[in-house]
Amino acid sequence: MNNVKNYSIKAIANVMVWSLLTLPGQVFAAPLGEDIESVDIDAERVSQFISEADVNRESEKHADNAQFTKQQNNEQKHSVRENRRISLKRSAGWHSASSQYIKVAIPDSANGSIWLSRTNSAYGAKSFIVSLPSDAGNYDNAKVAADGSIVYTHLQQDTDVAVQSFDDSTRILTVLNGTDSPSEYNYHISIPTGGKIIKDDNGGILVLGNRGSLIGGFATPWAVDRDGNPVPTHYEVRENTVVQVVEHLANSNTHYPVVADPWLYLDLISSAKWNYKQGYGWTLAVSPTLWARSLMGVAISYSVGVAGWNELYSKYKNKGLKTNLVGMRDQYICHQQAVVTMFKSTWNLDEWRPNVGYWATVKALCNP
Repeated sequence: MNNVKNYSIKAIANVMVWSLLTLPGQVFAAPLGEDIESVDIDAERVSQFISEADVNRESEKHADNAQFTKQQNNEQKHSVRENRRISLKRSAGWHSASSQYIKVAIPDSANGSIWLSRTNSAYGAKSFIVSLPSDAGNYDNAKVAADGSIVYTHLQQDTDVAVQSFDDSTRILTVLNGTDSPSEYNYHISIPTGGKIIKDDNGGILVLGNRGSLIGGFATPWAVDRDGNPVPTHYEVRENTVVQVVEHLANSNTHYPVVADPWLYLDLISSAKWNYKQGYGWTLAVSPTLWARSLMGVAISYSVGVAGWNELYSKYKNKGLKTNLVGMRDQYICHQQAVVTMFKSTWNLDEWRPNVGYWATVKALCNP
């Protein structure tokens, strides 16, 4: 077995403190006033490896923004910098949390599934249920790391798993500790009768309801080794199970541990704000989630656009969204299809523009 390097508790604490201060997207503070000896060593070890992987991926992401294709690819990778962690509370065998966007329940026992649902139950009230990857009879109960991660050690052979919840998403992270770690990790998805699971053009996963409605999905997968080198990984769909294949044995120079996701999303809309333009009228500046941006221009982006508009309308119909709905809907879907530049900070929907039909809106680059 290729075991990882052993770390002292003090070293773990030092790296943990540095990592948390380095990642401004996280809202947890290191327990500087607590007795370091009281922390769970295994949980902190896993948390440390994940923090180091995040730092390495951040460094790679911002290394070269001059190349458009690389920047476009990095927009799809997702990052802890663009997300805020939310605190989890333990009760009745679950670690639960709620933000403006999602509710999440993470089981205290690894022999269970993660439940995600929208805080705004008026839109897509059905839950998104994803099982943890584990070998039958070979799991450890949850431990809470100082940074708020829910950690399951030895969930599969030579593999640990951690779950972290953000204000609009949740991620499950596998930590492969050596060459004896499996190369496949199964995530069973509970979907309604008639629903289906498909891969998007970027290698991510979309979970659809029985009428094609978007329930949730997995962002484009990633995996890195201890030195931050990318490890080949991809998803496969096998009936109602998403399998992440991590090809950590393909390269003899892989340095363990290897950290891989998935990153689970429900919402396409992060926020929206009304702005008034003198002489014209009102504009709704929509901030899509990173997941929505990663789905721009994919083969089913029109359907994703419809789902995003439905979510936007559900969230803002009582906040002024009531005029020129068909025209604004066409503008939104046009943006989702990447008709205009994908790096705009917001997708601006102009209430005052004429309703000319979808294809005329596309021809006008979303601004008829």
